[in-house]
Amino acid sequence: MPAFLKTLIWLVFLFFFALISGCSSANQISSSPTIGLTEMVTSTILPSSTPYPATSLPEPTPASTFSPPQSNIISTTDKASFVRENYPDNSILELGEQFVKTFEIKNIGASSWTTSYALVLDSTIQDDTLNSPAQIIFPYETSPGEIISISISLIAPITPGTYTVYWTVRNEFGEIVPVDSGEKLWAKILVCDPDQTCNPPPIGGNATASGISTNLTNFSSDSQGTSVSFCMNFAFPKLWTWASLGLVGN
Repeated sequence: MPAFLKTLIWLVFLFFFALISGCSSANQISSSPTIGLTEMVTSTILPSSTPYPATSLPEPTPASTFSPPQSNIISTTDKASFVRENYPDNSILELGEQFVKTFEIKNIGASSWTTSYALVLDSTIQDDTLNSPAQIIFPYETSPGEIISISISLIAPITPGTYTVYWTVRNEFGEIVPVDSGEKLWAKILVCDPDQTCNPPPIGGNATASGISTNLTNFSSDSQGTSVSFCMNFAFPKLWTWASLGLVGN
């Protein structure tokens, strides 16, 4: 075989060998980065963890309002004495008038009064509380011998008449604290129609004639008439008569 032909065959063989080797290298180059990148990414991904549960601040505890349990027990150590008040009995108010009733009482017992003591709504005569709250907490501590002032925001009814509301002083055990010789404090007001003249009666006034004495104990007036309650004492031993006289105006 001629020499140039052998040379040509070797060149063709080398060309095809180089071509095959180049394709194989290209495949390796194109696939190697993908494999390497996949391995790199896989190795840097951290395993997922369960998140911590969300925490929240505890709800604030609402301030508790002292509510002494009520009972009919009268305290043997707590005692009070009435000092003064505004709006005395039969004070005249307008229909729906707002006012503040204030009691001043003195601690004459053996125990200090704390803010666990309260003035508690007790009863009414005309089924009208004058918008009184159920209880009024003592505003400050009161030692034996000291005086405390207790105020109550009230509203007069819109119907004329005489209205009375009673409260009791209660200690931290719910026992009644007696006031002087009684057990209650009260407000008694006379609500008048603005179109009528309304004067407070002389409660407690006495009159005596012909052996008969009278004592006016209650007076009320409304648009329908006037009612007077009085006690008559005849000159006979132990004979008392209570009466109620209604005077109806025209």
